[in-house]
Amino acid sequence: MTEHEEYVILCKVIIEVAGKPKEHVENTLRLVIDKIKKEENIHLKQGDLFKAKEVTIMTEQKGQFWSTFAELDLYFKNTQTLIAFCFEYMPSTIEILEPQDMKFQLKDFSDLLIDILGKLHSIGMTMKTLKAENDVLNRNGASLLRNIIMIAVRLNYKTLKEVADFSGIEKDKLKPFMDDFVKGGFLIEADGKYSLVG
Repeated sequence: MTEHEEYVILCKVIIEVAGKPKEHVENTLRLVIDKIKKEENIHLKQGDLFKAKEVTIMTEQKGQFWSTFAELDLYFKNTQTLIAFCFEYMPSTIEILEPQDMKFQLKDFSDLLIDILGKLHSIGMTMKTLKAENDVLNRNGASLLRNIIMIAVRLNYKTLKEVADFSGIEKDKLKPFMDDFVKGGFLIEADGKYSLVG
């Protein structure tokens, strides 16, 4: 039996936060822990917070990134609370320490699966919405970039460097778009100079 009769599940949980600057990462983790402490059906038995360390993250953003984590022993009143916690706080790892054996009534297990499926469907809908919005942004961004390139070439900016300087886009990032616009029949390229078709 657990230390607190009203709680039935004891877990060791690791929660990580990454980002920048260092102070923001450490403060965010403290805010997450404070929020967990206020949860109605969760009891923090003990916890250790670790100082943020500099990490390398594969991203186009420059600068220092920091990562920190907390190791928490948490009591949960029931499996529903545990599952909700996992979806809400997205822990890196979770280990159930107590009880050694868990028994479910068929209805409770069905309710648990329904909760999980509901969360997964919600995540799926969010992902579909984000993908649709991202597709629209990509299409609009491509149209905007094509217009900027067309204006640059029409204003007599002919070389890749000139178009890059006009648009504010680095040459190596602009070149694939220029090549696509040549293939798409919007531009003609000859001797390193671009002109409009027609």
